[in-house]
Amino acid sequence: MVISKLDKKKKNYLVIIDENEYSFSEDIVLKYKLLPNREIDDETLKKALSENKSLELYDKAVSYQIKYAKGEAEVRKYLFDKGLTTNDVSKIIDLMKERKILDDDKLLDGLINSLIKKSNGKALIKEKLYQKGYKKEDIERHLKDIDYDLYFAQLNKLYGKIKDRYDKYEPFIRIQKIKAYLFSRGYSSSEISSLDLN
Repeated sequence: MVISKLDKKKKNYLVIIDENEYSFSEDIVLKYKLLPNREIDDETLKKALSENKSLELYDKAVSYQIKYAKGEAEVRKYLFDKGLTTNDVSKIIDLMKERKILDDDKLLDGLINSLIKKSNGKALIKEKLYQKGYKKEDIERHLKDIDYDLYFAQLNKLYGKIKDRYDKYEPFIRIQKIKAYLFSRGYSSSEISSLDLN
């Protein structure tokens, strides 16, 4: 097979081999020397296509991770859903970690802070992060280091927002309803009892 044409198309290159068109990244063009008038065998073409697909999926995985702030478990699932093998997924994940694009520790800290600022208690934070694929022990480790001033300020702020909606009830029922609501937001009984509910 002979490469008859090489054209730059946006961020990729259009390579024509025996009247068939292929799109390759610049890295693959350089690595496999996909230049006009060069001969290429079927095995080399297959390798170039496979590696190019992995690079494309790497780029998509990076975009997915950055755009949606996804952790390793979610990026792995995304790549498996794209039809990659376990080996290819591991290579992409390792490269993302090596390039500091994928860092579950930093991401967990950011997500926990964000959830605290949205007035979520620890139980709800744990549940949400566990559903995202984070390990329980990692979640627990990061929750030990939270800013408790911010945490209790958000609990007080939430209480301030909701307390008036229960004014129509008798005092005992009012307090029970407030406690039930705060409990549903993930706050523990001891955290709720730190509030002045009168």
